[in-house]
Amino acid sequence: IVYRVQIGAYEKFNIDGKLTATDENFKGESQDNLNKFLIGKFRDYNLAKAFSADIRTLGIKDAFVVAYK
Repeated sequence: IVYRVQIGAYEKFNIDGKLTATDENFKGESQDNLNKFLIGKFRDYNLAKAFSADIRTLGIKDAFVVAYK
């Protein structure tokens, strides 16, 4: 299991094609007509949770942890 922090999901904001120069710590994906943006890649849930708390202090109040299998 890998944990990431979702920082946003938008219906009309799309940056497909612009993520090719980013590393694997920033990811964009489409699901349910939403473009989702995730940062970080953690094997430990507690580290991901702490990172999401740090991101929220930067003003991204809706950041939360997502698990991937």
